[in-house]
Amino acid sequence: MPSLIEERVTLACRGDNTLVITRLKPGWPVIGDVRPLPFVERMRQYLAAR
Repeated sequence: MPSLIEERVTLACRGDNTLVITRLKPGWPVIGDVRPLPFVERMRQYLAAR
């Protein structure tokens, strides 16, 4: 099973990584993946229910 980084690089090579900004000689500048914390999601649900 490939790591997240390997998966993203493979997508970038194919031109299918939507987070890639452009191709540069040393690699790809990208917009980072957002990884919400479980506490933040629970807090959002709590506040929405109030």
